[in-house]
Amino acid sequence: MKKLFTLTLIAIVALSFSVVAQRHVDIAVTSVTLQGSTFSTGNNFPFKCTFKNNGPDSLRATDSVEIIVGAQGDTVWAYLGLVPIAVASGASINVSDTDVTSPAIVKHTWHGFKADSTKTFCVEVIPYNRSASGLVDTSTANNTLCSPTMKLLDVNNLTASGNASVSMYPNPVHSQGFFDVRLLQSGNVTITIFDLTGRVVINENMGKYGSGNQIIQLNTSNLSNGMYIYQVNIDGDTKNGKFYISK
Repeated sequence: MKKLFTLTLIAIVALSFSVVAQRHVDIAVTSVTLQGSTFSTGNNFPFKCTFKNNGPDSLRATDSVEIIVGAQGDTVWAYLGLVPIAVASGASINVSDTDVTSPAIVKHTWHGFKADSTKTFCVEVIPYNRSASGLVDTSTANNTLCSPTMKLLDVNNLTASGNASVSMYPNPVHSQGFFDVRLLQSGNVTITIFDLTGRVVINENMGKYGSGNQIIQLNTSNLSNGMYIYQVNIDGDTKNGKFYISK
């Protein structure tokens, strides 16, 4: 009986280790190309990049990479979405805006840009674990690479009623949500999140923003899976919408 108990305990411990066993990858972006010399906000961001897995373990079919792009020097970058992908140890692979399928949101305005301005753009690739086992990127210093410059063209006019128009992406959200807020004039922004029972789960004063296109980031990592309602208040002008959490 004692031997049977010992064997059972060993089996349970081994199973526990197998569930939480970590895989180690090292994602290094090796090249970034922008398609064309201009980018009109609100359209697909036209990028291509190559990255290599320098780690000892593979990215599996149940994994993805998160694609984030930003203008060099900006404090807020745009989350484009997930690319489901499998990459063996030592292998390289190409991805582009057309590969972003989950969620398929690559249309956005740009944080802090001036119309007809030129900026240097960067692409960041982060491994994302959709399976039950752990996934560790052993070095994050090589996850980002900056490209040649691209000229931004503002083709979006603010046509919504009131002082602002608001949209949220990605949808569904994983851990960080981004609010695309277009202001006719400066105003103080407050974001409130409700669950389906009407309970307030997040209420944050985001501060005052100037007129124009603004991208406001909200941490939603403490929310459980499901549907939520957002309310964005800009000096009394309220915009509402719904979004989903899917982890």
